[in-house]
Amino acid sequence: MRALVVATDPPTVVAAVGISLPVLDRSLVQHLVEYVLDQGVQQIDFALPPGFESATRLLGTGLRWGGHFNHYSVPDGSWPIDVLRPVLSASGEEKILIAYADNFFLAPIRVAAAASHNTMFYWRESGRLVWTGWGVVRAAMLTFIPPGIGGQHLAGRICALREDTRIVEVSQPLSVGCYADVIESNRRALSGEYPDMLRRGKEVRPGLWVGRNVRIHPTARLVPPAFVGDNSRLGAGVQVGPSAVIGRDCVIGRNTLVSNSVIGDGSYVGEELDLKSVFVDRSKLINTRLNAAIDGVDERLLGSVSGSSGGYLRMACEALLATLVLLSALPLLAFLAVLSRLACGPALHKKAVVRTPAVAEPFRWSTFDIWYFGNESRFGRFGSLFLFALPALIHVAFGRLALVGPRPLSMEEIKELPDGKRLRHLQLRSGLLQAGIPWGGARRQPRHAAETSQRARQPSRRPFVGVFRRMSGK
Repeated sequence: MRALVVATDPPTVVAAVGISLPVLDRSLVQHLVEYVLDQGVQQIDFALPPGFESATRLLGTGLRWGGHFNHYSVPDGSWPIDVLRPVLSASGEEKILIAYADNFFLAPIRVAAAASHNTMFYWRESGRLVWTGWGVVRAAMLTFIPPGIGGQHLAGRICALREDTRIVEVSQPLSVGCYADVIESNRRALSGEYPDMLRRGKEVRPGLWVGRNVRIHPTARLVPPAFVGDNSRLGAGVQVGPSAVIGRDCVIGRNTLVSNSVIGDGSYVGEELDLKSVFVDRSKLINTRLNAAIDGVDERLLGSVSGSSGGYLRMACEALLATLVLLSALPLLAFLAVLSRLACGPALHKKAVVRTPAVAEPFRWSTFDIWYFGNESRFGRFGSLFLFALPALIHVAFGRLALVGPRPLSMEEIKELPDGKRLRHLQLRSGLLQAGIPWGGARRQPRHAAETSQRARQPSRRPFVGVFRRMSGK
């Protein structure tokens, strides 16, 4: 028997990512594949549109699962059945399974395959029957489906083509059509609706599953139902649950509460946070209650486990370097302040800038004051070093700025940026130095920061290289 796994019609961006997101101990598409193969399916044909590449890379040829996988690309505007017509024609009267990639339930596939009739699986939503996207039908019959038919219309056509098609009512399938569905699917799986899905976790207490090599501080609490994946670490005072799923290789900082939420694999969660009804994927936070998403959260709050230690080390080195330089430059700064006070030198100015990374909503931006000497738009080759960068080193020492990054901007300057450039600026940590811009380069406001934000991404990981390049004029 073979299976045709297709995307929901029309596919959503979340569904494309969601099938690779964790439902308990592994992704939904892995649960689907393992269950389908266990039901006697030997070959699976995936017909997925652009955007599902992560699932394609994860699944590969199917050798690791003992099956054979074929992957077909569905162009934009096309339907999976149209792409798979050659496969359907070659299968003849063989029974095949149709399955939506972003829905999963324990369908009685063996029973349906052995029956003489076609079987379509529906679930009841608010009193009406809705197709699950799953069915066991004869392949040749699908070749009579007109082009451009999908979704609920496809189910209706299948039922209309054969009078012996039976409708089997099942429970609501697990879904990853949106992030709220991801959290709800994990909650339902934790509640015991799908006990076979918890294969890699050990039930240490009723409703509590813990993976291998998990480190839990003695003061941390697990409130059922909850799941903690392999190699994860829970700090002091942490509470996980109820209805919380921690993926594998995660770190949860001390005194943090996680309830009715899903933390994706490899995520770092900082200290003293209260996470409720959210999905966290490294530095991305999705709040399903507020229907809001924040990408590029400050790495001290959320981030990647693989990058968190490096990020903290970089910030610590930058703060140490800034402190040393600032202490050495105190006599010079004092001299400039005296000249400014006596009106014999560059005047001292204050500018309120937005602290980044930040969310897109302006009312949630926080600002801090940067002091500098002279006219910012007329700094010369070394003027920006002595008149702007040196006074602002205090903010690097306190972690408000990076050494290398987009130039810090005020609220008004950020609002004037085009939407795309504004979003990129808000996702990055502002810095004193802009990589790739020579000291004597012209400063165009406010375009300067946005244009250099892309170049600031990579060099910001090597701030000291950026400093030396900047000082050398390269």
